[in-house]
Amino acid sequence: MMDAPSTLLLRAEWGGRRDSIDDCIEMMWKFLRRLAKYGGILAGPWDSLKTPPGAFTTTISTRQSLAEDMRSSCFAGDGTVFGFTRNLGTAREDATARVTISAALSDPEGGPTMVANNVLVEIAGDAQDLQTVLRIGADLVRDAVDVWRPDAASLDSPELVNLGQQTRPGDLLPVIGFCSWLSQTVATPSDLPAAPISTPYADGTLIGIDPGSDNPVEDATELAKSIYGSGTLRPIPSSPEP
Repeated sequence: MMDAPSTLLLRAEWGGRRDSIDDCIEMMWKFLRRLAKYGGILAGPWDSLKTPPGAFTTTISTRQSLAEDMRSSCFAGDGTVFGFTRNLGTAREDATARVTISAALSDPEGGPTMVANNVLVEIAGDAQDLQTVLRIGADLVRDAVDVWRPDAASLDSPELVNLGQQTRPGDLLPVIGFCSWLSQTVATPSDLPAAPISTPYADGTLIGIDPGSDNPVEDATELAKSIYGSGTLRPIPSSPEP
């Protein structure tokens, strides 16, 4: 059986960009539909994370229910945070089975230690769940790129996040995961090292390990070290280029 992390993270990150609440709703609905097409633990419906403890759960199963939830979360100022979850533990008698989506959207400028905008899907399940997600990693990353138009996207893990932070502390570098997409804002395609997956996609580069690898954690770690060590990555910008 292949090795696998206990948690997988699907992320899209980008610098400062204002999006209207209507645009945010449309992108989130498209993203939820993209996830649903894979079925299994990535299918809906979703519950709103903003529901106070003890209150009735807001279930997100239609575009209208999503729009109502996101509009009620929207506030004046820079950036708004949204969150949705799918807790599978009760149904499957597995307390660790859970998928959570968090999104910080429409912030015009990031800070010194935090990217301006991001969407993060945290996936925790059994070994079979995670192996399935690893095998479709490239497709999931493409979905994130198509919907969110980020500067970088990846399917990674907490361990791979820590590896990047240890390599260049303080820099908002893209996370290099099992599969990653790097826009030309953060990486020049010709400067990237060779990898089992290395192909142009959407004005950037999709790069990753063999999705059928028997040792995905080891292979992803080696790929991340290679890319971080090459010195080719640039930080995700805090704000759009002038």
